[in-house]
Amino acid sequence: GVVDQAKSAYQWTTKFAYIVIWVGMVFGIIVLSFALLALNRSALARRTSSIKLRDEQTKFLQVTEFSYDAIITSDHAGNILYWNRSAERMFGYTAAEVSAQPLTMLMPQRYRDPHAAGMARLATGGESTMIGKTIEFTGLRRDGSEFPLELSLTTWETNGQVFFGGFIRDISERKQTEARTGEIAA
Repeated sequence: GVVDQAKSAYQWTTKFAYIVIWVGMVFGIIVLSFALLALNRSALARRTSSIKLRDEQTKFLQVTEFSYDAIITSDHAGNILYWNRSAERMFGYTAAEVSAQPLTMLMPQRYRDPHAAGMARLATGGESTMIGKTIEFTGLRRDGSEFPLELSLTTWETNGQVFFGGFIRDISERKQTEARTGEIAA
């Protein structure tokens, strides 16, 4: 009797304990598998995002570095952040020489104060009279010579910081042609 019942209860309890342990282990393995899968997907998503970002940066650099126009970007204070090969040819400075330098180094003295006033106006939330338009302007080369240019400006905000981009074309030849055409017509 009682001994047999106790043995039977012990065997049943032991079997139940093994079943609970095995079910717990299987459940734990399943949960761990899902967690690892989620981590793997998250890591894969980050890696994919990183690869896409790197690809986009490469495309941007390929387009800008080989552009006919000079492409220059600056921060909100007017310090140069990016400078392509056409800018090097046009102004005579290497990218390393102009990095973090003020944009005013590229303009004749007579434009520097108006430029500073415009940047101050933008910094206080004022409107720009030049953003989104193409204007004729005068640039200053490294050798001190001035040249006519067309300038198109853009602006954008990233992570609460304002940046500016300039697309610049040397229009010296066009201005010379216009001057010759004007002399012929006169």
